Amino acid sequence: MHIGDRIELTAQVESLGRVAHIGDQGVIQGTHVDDYLTVRMDDGRPQFPRRDEVTVLDGTAPSSTYERDLAAAKRAGRAWGCTCGADNPPQYDACHACQRPSWTCAACGTVNTSARSDCDECAGTMPAELLGDREEGFEMTYEEWVATQIGPRVVGGRYDHGDDASAYDVLAIEPGPRPVGTWPVWQITVRGANGQEHTHCSGWNPRRDRVRTDQTR
Repeated sequence: MHIGDRIELTAQVESLGRVAHIGDQGVIQGTHVDDYLTVRMDDGRPQFPRRDEVTVLDGTAPSSTYERDLAAAKRAGRAWGCTCGADNPPQYDACHACQRPSWTCAACGTVNTSARSDCDECAGTMPAELLGDREEGFEMTYEEWVATQIGPRVVGGRYDHGDDASAYDVLAIEPGPRPVGTWPVWQITVRGANGQEHTHCSGWNPRRDRVRTDQTR
């Protein structure tokens, strides 16, 4: 085995609190006298398997996990770009090429490189990771909360719930807050594909909802 060889794991390996599974692939970056290898896995993270826990792939091996994940992400419009020029699948928390960490926007769910402080999609600045790391009992401000509900939606924009039939245009957004006791505290007015208009306060779901490329603005 040599530095630069592409390998595939034949056993589950855990290093630095991260688990790599049988079948995961990577490239050898270092060899050691104690029979361990330093491998850069296709998810961008290092692992340290033993020589008997990997098999070397030849030139006819199938595309790497990274390449397959990236192709799927691009088809879904979910890949994120790093300032180094590399594109990455949304599940990668660091750039595959340069290891720069990423962050996920709390408002719209877009993954961004840590080199940028504003979200590429909605210009939000709050990382979803920050909300999860706050001390027990933390509560968002109203402005922070409503930003997660509205997401990347703006007046004149077109969006859907994951399929063409659910496409809608945003006509108005009232972020509130409204007087105490008034419900809803914020609302959005939209026009559906059938031409009907309605007002609601359904929040943005980054796992399902999409920004349409055929914008009306």
